Amino acid sequence: MAGIGVKTVQSKQARSRSNRRGRGRSGQQSGSTGSGRWWLGVGGAIVLGWGAMPGLAQTAPQPRMQAASLKSVAPIALPSAASGPMDSESTNSELAAELAKESGKSANFGSMGSVSNGSVSNGSEFTGSVSLSEADSLLPLSVIAQVAAGAETSTQITVNGRSIPNSWASWARWSENGQTRIGLSDGAIAQLVGADLLDTNAPDRQPIQWFSPMPVTLAARQVGAFRYLDITDWARDRGWQLRPNGSTLDITAAVSTLRTLRQGNQAWGPRYVLDFDRPTAVQLEEDGSTLIVALDARSALPPNSSTLEITAAGNRTIIRIPVPSGSRPRAFTLVQPDRLVIDLRPDWLPSRSIAWANGLTWRQQYLSLGSARFPVQWLELNPRQPGLRLRPLPPNAAGQTGIAPLVQTIRQWEAPAGINGGYFNRNTQLPLGALRRDGRWLSGPILGRGAVGWNDAGQFLFDRLQLREQISAGSQNWTLTTLNSGYIQGGIARYTSDWGSSYKTLSDGELGILVQGDRVAQQLTGGPAGSSNFPIPANGYLLVARSLSSVAAALPVGTTLRLQSSSTPSGFDGLPQIIAAGPLMLQNGQIVLDAKREGFSDSFIVELAARSGFGQTADGRLLVVAVQNRVGGRGPSLSEMAQLMRQMGIVNGVNLDGGSSTTLVVGGRIVDRPSRSAARVHGALGIFLNSP
Repeated sequence: MAGIGVKTVQSKQARSRSNRRGRGRSGQQSGSTGSGRWWLGVGGAIVLGWGAMPGLAQTAPQPRMQAASLKSVAPIALPSAASGPMDSESTNSELAAELAKESGKSANFGSMGSVSNGSVSNGSEFTGSVSLSEADSLLPLSVIAQVAAGAETSTQITVNGRSIPNSWASWARWSENGQTRIGLSDGAIAQLVGADLLDTNAPDRQPIQWFSPMPVTLAARQVGAFRYLDITDWARDRGWQLRPNGSTLDITAAVSTLRTLRQGNQAWGPRYVLDFDRPTAVQLEEDGSTLIVALDARSALPPNSSTLEITAAGNRTIIRIPVPSGSRPRAFTLVQPDRLVIDLRPDWLPSRSIAWANGLTWRQQYLSLGSARFPVQWLELNPRQPGLRLRPLPPNAAGQTGIAPLVQTIRQWEAPAGINGGYFNRNTQLPLGALRRDGRWLSGPILGRGAVGWNDAGQFLFDRLQLREQISAGSQNWTLTTLNSGYIQGGIARYTSDWGSSYKTLSDGELGILVQGDRVAQQLTGGPAGSSNFPIPANGYLLVARSLSSVAAALPVGTTLRLQSSSTPSGFDGLPQIIAAGPLMLQNGQIVLDAKREGFSDSFIVELAARSGFGQTADGRLLVVAVQNRVGGRGPSLSEMAQLMRQMGIVNGVNLDGGSSTTLVVGGRIVDRPSRSAARVHGALGIFLNSP
């Protein structure tokens, strides 16, 4: 590995940089792909939470889920924790030996895993403080909260005097055996420090590795939306100072010196090796085709000797490294001497299995279909866990208009994990498919697309869903087209207060018929699309006639209406929670994919894209799945996604929105993709789980 010169730029100000986000396509009418009790304030998606659901105070408490006894079955073999984060192609020991040979020194090793979502990850996200994504600053969180677990929590953190303007990192303070303990959220350990989260089957214990020959196991506790790792002794042993200052945790860590930076080319692509005089805090972030490496280290690199851009400002060094197309970073640390190794490779995802909470395991690995290898990350839920609840969640509690970054929706509901949900129109920001919560249709189904419905007794139904609504006046009957939907059809649609306080016209010349109780109270005529707002009665509903002028005379003010509503299959009628996207992928272990039947376009059917899914295994476990681009290519087709889901042991499953919408969040941070590439989404599916 040849040495590499580095061009050093001295700077007193942070390099300004505009925030970028992936502009993907949502499932639109064309069918294109898109996307405890706790007091801790922490943004559609499958969302996980502990305790009573904040924001649902108006809803009566739900009974705990009851389910049949399940076997502990894992359909996919994962490597043991001892195997470390590297795949079978090269172990850390081999890498250490290789690097030691180059430098002429012996080497022990530690591991940082791979970079995921602008973050280092053996699944750990590692967004640097140098630059934040759009979602990082959107939601104002509680500055400090007293929680039921007896801990104080806050998102205010400084590192070596730098304020960390984020809401994905959190700290907690509690008393244990008469001593004050300090914990950092696992995301903060990974993102602010660069420690790797290793495999564990115990939610209250988390092994980490950071510039050490052997892993160190930290105690963990679940508080609200975060999982905190007790760093009190770990930080002390490393000479760090932890100073709680009101709602802020001030962290002071020794500053190291970056001595050398070397580059070499491996079979998979470039490798960068950074040598330090001591362990250093590292933050990694992906920004498009650039990897930003931010170090709490002085630079001792020779200036103006390479085009590689380095910005050095006092005790802070930032390096920008170009990333080859189709590759992502995988990073790990070595000791004797202390080094950071960054590989840029197309097969960047390390296998992992972390019992993140009781009833929730966070897993990832490559799955193969023929010669294609897909990076799959998923949450495995045990429905036997007391208090486990699933809820569909909108991004806007006031109505159905609006989209938001998934992390914002999840933080809004104070949930520790989640995935994007159903389709929507990115232009109008309106839902396109079923979203039913606690028996109320926030958005109705369209086109008989794949859906999942459930109740808190553990009953689940995966099928294609239709909703039939009919109004009658005397001897006249009208079948309604949609309920609370952004999907436009000629005929009469119905909107309720769950849509919002008003409805903005979606097409030209619409007729609004206000129904209070069961009587027509008023008729309103709209102008061009988007120019008129019709109020939606709280004690009734709004009918919107499109391309059906005759209904005005047929339903004059004072007319009494009868409304009938039923679902097909009828089993959905008794299920208070429903979310739909489609297509339906599996039923009873068989692939039943039929995208044309569900009204998807030909282009959607053949498209290769990142995909999200939700399914149930034969033993009753629930899997929340995100699949990104295959090694050396694009994401799976619908058929490939169905095969992957079946390979994972799913027997009943549905496809969710995908493409740039596909986003998996754990502990308030995106773990399956760079945060800047995640698009805003609409519907969410939420999972809440009480702490034992």
